[in-house]
Amino acid sequence: HNEIENLPSDLFKLFNLKKLNLSFNCIKNIQIEISNLLKLNFLNLSSNKIQNIPKQLGKLTNLTHLNISFNQISNLIIEEKSFCQLTELNIS
Repeated sequence: HNEIENLPSDLFKLFNLKKLNLSFNCIKNIQIEISNLLKLNFLNLSSNKIQNIPKQLGKLTNLTHLNISFNQISNLIIEEKSFCQLTELNIS
């Protein structure tokens, strides 16, 4: 329960990061550089103010859990080849 609005660019240099919980903040945009976190398997972006999910998120091929619930997403496009390891998706 913080008030983070923007993700620091150094976050996208944590190449060995496997779990990232950014829930309950004030994030509006996810930078495309998130696709640099190739080892990420758990991503929680719930309860923010996100309106769009960048298609680059689909490059996270090791992602097994994605929670984007309780945001302001109006349109979600998931490409067939994206998220090939995903076992849990929460978009409530």
